[in-house]
Amino acid sequence: MDAQSRKTYIFFATDVVTISGAPLYYLNKKKYLESKGWTVLIFSFVKGVPGLTGLNLYHKLVIPELKFFPYFYTKKKQKKIINIILGKIPFSQEIIIETSHPLSAPWAEIIAEKLQCKHFIYSLAERVNSYGIDFYKYLLFKFQRRELVGIHTHSIPSIMGKSLDDENYKVPSLSVLPTHTITNVAKIDFNKSKILPNRVNIISIGRPNKPYFLPTMKSFKNYAKDNPQILFNLIIVGDDSAILKNLKSMCMECSNVNMVTMGELFPIPEDLLACVDVCIASSGSATLAKKFGLATISIDAKDLKPIGILGYNATNSLFRSEKEPPIELSILLDCILKKKEVQSNFVLPESYGKIENYYSHFHFLEKSEPEKKYYRFSQVKSRNKLIVLGGIFIGLNNCNRIAKVIKRFKKVILK
Repeated sequence: MDAQSRKTYIFFATDVVTISGAPLYYLNKKKYLESKGWTVLIFSFVKGVPGLTGLNLYHKLVIPELKFFPYFYTKKKQKKIINIILGKIPFSQEIIIETSHPLSAPWAEIIAEKLQCKHFIYSLAERVNSYGIDFYKYLLFKFQRRELVGIHTHSIPSIMGKSLDDENYKVPSLSVLPTHTITNVAKIDFNKSKILPNRVNIISIGRPNKPYFLPTMKSFKNYAKDNPQILFNLIIVGDDSAILKNLKSMCMECSNVNMVTMGELFPIPEDLLACVDVCIASSGSATLAKKFGLATISIDAKDLKPIGILGYNATNSLFRSEKEPPIELSILLDCILKKKEVQSNFVLPESYGKIENYYSHFHFLEKSEPEKKYYRFSQVKSRNKLIVLGGIFIGLNNCNRIAKVIKRFKKVILK
């Protein structure tokens, strides 16, 4: 990293390892920021090799301790972590910190106060757990300073547990354009691939570990069993060995389904999308598929049910509106495959590949509270002391695993 930089933009992320919406966002925004003279740093806590080559440099900024809130550590340990982070940040005339997941926000807030710079939370998370009353107060503090925003108007109110009808909790959203994810360079050799000819091609784009994935695939399996006359290729773009093993077991119940796993494919070849009849996705993946002319069934991230076919009987790709009641997947597939009311027609828009200017992001920052103030988190609550003590002696990761086991045990007992 440069010893000095006129402008430094810092992301606090969960990971840059996966090929998914968040790392793609970092990569695209990084390109834009660097074109404007910013030095870009991305701190994260998941170890591994970055899935996108443009993010390779940031494996040096992985700090596993950022996975847990600062108050889970002793003051001595907190100071050590803070100094490691500060030591990697060049002296700059202007610094902006952006956090993409509430889980990383407390550390970012501490660093922002040390550097006396602007810190805002742009939550890319679709579903976020509650982290207690102190954390809720923190989000409220950031919201009141206009330093809190999400990818959808529903995102932040749902985290804060407030009614969407309450005007005081209406939160703006910022868009992320899915660019540079399609290529005409890497061709698919259909003679050698496992995609069988003369079949209906159903594609799922996005991480299989998303909550909607398996329930939706179960609905597809039932549809395939009810329509044995239709031969399918079920193409999965994304990777999670345990979940895909479960899906393979499902598909074995249907002799008319050929499951094809493409792994974490980036960029996605044009040839692959050109052969697709139906895409099933959520959030940015659904928006991407619709943008390129695919008949796209979007899934709600909250109730995990289909919203509808984008551009036909649905306008939302992440959370449904009141005018978009859940529709059975079988009805939507019939609409596309049997009634032919909607059909895929792959196109490459003229605007595709242009660098997004992120004007709305900087405009949001300009409208935020100009006076510098930072939230001071409470010290360890009594209910957290056991976790902290356990973390000191056996490690926080082990405490986390034990807590999950206890939680599952309680569910079994309550049943």
